[in-house]
Amino acid sequence: MLTRYDKILLFFLISLAIFSFVVVIQVGKLSGEGRQVVIVSNGEEVVCCDLSVNRKVEVQGFYGKSVVEIREGKVKMVSSVCPNKICVKQGWIEKPNQIIVCAPNRVLVKITGSQNEEFLDVVSR
Repeated sequence: MLTRYDKILLFFLISLAIFSFVVVIQVGKLSGEGRQVVIVSNGEEVVCCDLSVNRKVEVQGFYGKSVVEIREGKVKMVSSVCPNKICVKQGWIEKPNQIIVCAPNRVLVKITGSQNEEFLDVVSR
């Protein structure tokens, strides 16, 4: 049987959990601002756009066209003329300094962001 104080404590803990969830979601949305997609073809930057804009971009590579899709703060290579389609199979990327490379077609897709968003992936000695 729950006492009055148990009910107050339970209400407080549930309220705190809901508030924390909302704060985490809002902070996640704010951290995505300022990120950009840079698409490089044959060593030259051909597209640089905001990650928040939904669009498909066709890029002329060495052998043919590659299609890059930008949607909901994420990027992926939709199609490419390369034989193994490793760049297409890589899927969505969304964090700064993540890249998709289509080596045969010489197309690179990279997400850039502010300095405080960059993270250390690996440290070796």
